[in-house]
Amino acid sequence: MVSSGSVTGWFHALTNGESSAAEKLWMVYFSQMTQIARNRIKRYPVAAFDEEDVAISAFGVFYQAIRMGKFDAVDSRDDLWRLLATITIRKANDYLKREAAEKRGGLGGTSHTIDGQGLASRNELSDPQFAAIMKEQCEELLSCLPNDEVRCVALARLQGQTVEEIAGSVQASQRSVYRMLSIIRNSWLRKFDLH
Repeated sequence: MVSSGSVTGWFHALTNGESSAAEKLWMVYFSQMTQIARNRIKRYPVAAFDEEDVAISAFGVFYQAIRMGKFDAVDSRDDLWRLLATITIRKANDYLKREAAEKRGGLGGTSHTIDGQGLASRNELSDPQFAAIMKEQCEELLSCLPNDEVRCVALARLQGQTVEEIAGSVQASQRSVYRMLSIIRNSWLRKFDLH
């Protein structure tokens, strides 16, 4: 595990413009943010998004706020975790509200894209450095998947498509899509040594 000094140091490096520190913080906190999102949305198993979508979007909000000079009161690892947890909970609530509104016929589809690959909202991508980091991360994650069909499923899921929609677009059964989603998750967990 990472020492408290390292996390605090990475946070301060990020606030001083070292974008490479974002990836280090991402690797430390992504699984914890995902767990918080999972706990928040687990009552809604048919959601068009999942806990990983929420965590990615929450980290994007965090990164963008850092680039804008916010959160200067963060002095410790505990402060940073409370901040990330709060952003994740709020983002999960936003996703749930948006989905509820869409089911009632309001709020048309929102754009989630990095070069059409569905990773963060346009507002979160106003910083070109963040967009470049996320695009590079996406390409790296896609490259560790076993074949093009699984990569297609990963991209479709990141774009917010449901399992049913993905099954139709890749001409596979829903069971096959669930199996491929499991392969994707396991591949990515192994990549970040979270398995």
